[in-house]
Amino acid sequence: MSLRRTVWLLLVLIAAGLAYSLVANTGASGPVLTWQLGDSATAQAAGTYQEVGVDEPLRLSVRTSEPLFVYVLSHDLQTGTIAWWPSPMLHTDLQNPLPAGTTTLPGKQNDVLRSFAAQPSLAVTDWIVIASRTAIADLGAVMPRLRQASNTTFTNGTVVVSNPNDGKPPIGLPTEAPPHPLLLIALAEPKLANPNAPMLPTKTAGIWTATLQIVAKKDAKGEKVQVDPMQKLQQFMPEKK
Repeated sequence: MSLRRTVWLLLVLIAAGLAYSLVANTGASGPVLTWQLGDSATAQAAGTYQEVGVDEPLRLSVRTSEPLFVYVLSHDLQTGTIAWWPSPMLHTDLQNPLPAGTTTLPGKQNDVLRSFAAQPSLAVTDWIVIASRTAIADLGAVMPRLRQASNTTFTNGTVVVSNPNDGKPPIGLPTEAPPHPLLLIALAEPKLANPNAPMLPTKTAGIWTATLQIVAKKDAKGEKVQVDPMQKLQQFMPEKK
């Protein structure tokens, strides 16, 4: 083999190695997320540091080439850590692992497409997504102990945030750090200019993370709109006759 041909083959091999490394490090082969904000008929893609209103509908589409276990949580300094999906109090037509293809969380209940109810706070709220080829047992054990999404609290199926259904005080309070190492890893990643993108691979093969940052919309006075717990409860109470 001539020297020129040997050098050419080495350059080809080096280029192939760099291309493989680029794909692996960018997570191009991993799951792709799309965040949808608003009612299903008028939904728009959510962006980084997205302004959202109280209880504004938020859904997450996951596109994957293989079945994956997916976990969705949120964390901020005012409300702590909330488990959104899966949750033992959130009943839809979906469950882990999600199938290959595109799936929109949280799914349907009685043929009605449900949404997460965005809970913006005075601080930035990070929505965190963990995806894995295998079940993450310790994270799965933590989620039911957090404040969590529920569409069984009220009879109309509206998704709200409730305390654990075992009657025990929740963990993941505002004064506590996120209660799982993968949440800390996700929060430490650089914020993407566009969160509607492939998830980022972790150092553990077959596990990816992603985040979405939301902030509260401001009212006419320029003040951030907050959740009023009493008003929220009253809207689901039956009217007095």
